Amino acid sequence: MIRALRIALPLALLSTQALAAPGDGDLPRRAWLGASLEAVDGGIRVRDVFPRSSAEAGGLKRGDVLKARDGNPIGSLPQFIRSLKTARTGTKVAFEAEREGEKVQLAFPLVQWPREEETDAYKVEYGDVTSKAGRLRTITLVPKAIQGSRAPAVLIMQGLSAVTLDNMPPNLPIDQPVGMAVYRTIAAAMAEAGFVVTRVDKAGCGDSEGEATQLDFHGERDGYQNALKALRARSDVDPERIILFGHSMGGIMAPLVAQEDPVRGIAVYGISLKNWFEYLLENDRRQRQLAGVDLAVIDRGSRLLERFHHEFLVNKRIPTEITADRPELAAAVAEMGVNGDLVFGRHHTFFHQLADVNVAEAWSKVNAHVLALWGEAEIVTSRQDHEDLAAYIDARSPGKGRFQLVPESDHGFGRHKTGKEAIQAGNVPATFNPAIIGVLKDWSLKISH
Repeated sequence: MIRALRIALPLALLSTQALAAPGDGDLPRRAWLGASLEAVDGGIRVRDVFPRSSAEAGGLKRGDVLKARDGNPIGSLPQFIRSLKTARTGTKVAFEAEREGEKVQLAFPLVQWPREEETDAYKVEYGDVTSKAGRLRTITLVPKAIQGSRAPAVLIMQGLSAVTLDNMPPNLPIDQPVGMAVYRTIAAAMAEAGFVVTRVDKAGCGDSEGEATQLDFHGERDGYQNALKALRARSDVDPERIILFGHSMGGIMAPLVAQEDPVRGIAVYGISLKNWFEYLLENDRRQRQLAGVDLAVIDRGSRLLERFHHEFLVNKRIPTEITADRPELAAAVAEMGVNGDLVFGRHHTFFHQLADVNVAEAWSKVNAHVLALWGEAEIVTSRQDHEDLAAYIDARSPGKGRFQLVPESDHGFGRHKTGKEAIQAGNVPATFNPAIIGVLKDWSLKISH
């Protein structure tokens, strides 16, 4: 039942690593097939083809079933995606496909993933920063109104999912975001308000080097730390007016990043103030209650989860080893996405390290304005934690802690009236609720001037 710190995403918009393009320095730019796909018997069906993509230029059509690539039979969808991962822009691919019962042969070169485009309000700069995991792609929006002056800045720190933030998904109207595209929409709004805004892709995502499935908590934090340093070093940024916006897991990391590199303010949305062990049990109970599960059933499940998490987070064991030794716990963790070394799609060491973090202690070492935002339709975090955080900061630094309710907003900034409504919707993407933008922008402008 747990949906800890995840956002539902559309099916793969297939991308691969690519040669560097002008303006990228020497960090390679990935290529783009440009099709959403689904596995079917005997191959992989093309669900949709995106404009200006390799797939469109090469003649792929919706409903085509791919049977072979470069003369080799196509295996599973994950295998197919992995097979393209080392391709380069300009590399030719050849497919044998079935279209309305007929065999067709298609061959075409791969084009690069489309870049975000500048607007009348801001320029788009692609860069990179180094980290323990390798070089990471940065996308920075620079207001055109700066005109040589130093502007306030925002570093966006995303949630748990290891997915690119670079034009995701491409060609989607910026005012109709879904999934990870919400970060681009928020970044654009803040740039239009006069902030230099940076997003950074995690290791193994988009153009970034490294492997997302091997990235641990401290490695991810290191990427944000270096992105903040690079943002502060820009000649068009006022180093005394930098704000972190941390969503979900990014909001848990934000005070740790600010400890080493102080900032003017930190805004967080959908975070936990508790230790990770306690949070997981609380979240499971919350979501099961919202789903209408019988309280006695919830209690039995909670006891099993407690036993599993003690082995996993306290004794630092690998999940598959735990369930092998104690098969009665397997059902309790079935919805955590345990797959070998991975939990919720991340390496188990990520959570081993996170479990040792004293989140409240991290906040106690922060000297910044703090805005604790909580969506009215949240199912992943509690209102109490956000109110407690604001009060905790305000008690230590009067006037700097503030709680703000974001009406009709779920964990992924989708529009729902209540948590019950949000959980009933499942993974169906909700319409973006722009309320987050107004609240974040007004507070950021206030504390940065």
